[in-house]
Amino acid sequence: AFFLLDETWELMRTHPADGQSPQLGDVQLALLAGTKELMVYAGYVDLAGLQAITLEGQTTWRSRTFPNVFSVVVTPGKQAGEPATGLLVTGESGTVLRVSGIGKEQPPQAVDKFAITRLASANFPQGTQWRYLAVASSEQGAAVAIGLDAALKWRWQYVLPAGGHQRPIEPIASGELLPGRAGCWVIAGPDGSIH
Repeated sequence: AFFLLDETWELMRTHPADGQSPQLGDVQLALLAGTKELMVYAGYVDLAGLQAITLEGQTTWRSRTFPNVFSVVVTPGKQAGEPATGLLVTGESGTVLRVSGIGKEQPPQAVDKFAITRLASANFPQGTQWRYLAVASSEQGAAVAIGLDAALKWRWQYVLPAGGHQRPIEPIASGELLPGRAGCWVIAGPDGSIH
């Protein structure tokens, strides 16, 4: 389930209200181009796929192209201040699915020879060569972080420690952390290291 809170941190809604839902993989709150209202885009991992849900709790569309969704990322507008253009979704296949705000899908896209498991969007404006960061497996099976541009083209990679996190965490963060420098990515390794 997910919870919607208002500006005073008061609970507005629990979805689903009965608490009977598949396990949530990732969720985004966004106003996307082609839609008229703020929506919750929830990705589930129990064969429930991606769902678009109104703030009142009504599901407006579902996508089961990726029945198990690992991450949901909002794609920014082309210019500052423009609405987001859609979503990028990852799942078991190792590819990335582009979905519009009304649920229209493009064919899943492979990223070179990487199997993408998790995807994040940059929280800094200078990220033209690294708009997205993916955690993936290389051809040799190594865990790597890869920088992707807006077209999902590989730009750089960084080898990560092997293993998985013992508890659910959000392992990827980004921002303008160093004065006078472009933004950077920070990744928590499963061994407790920071990269």
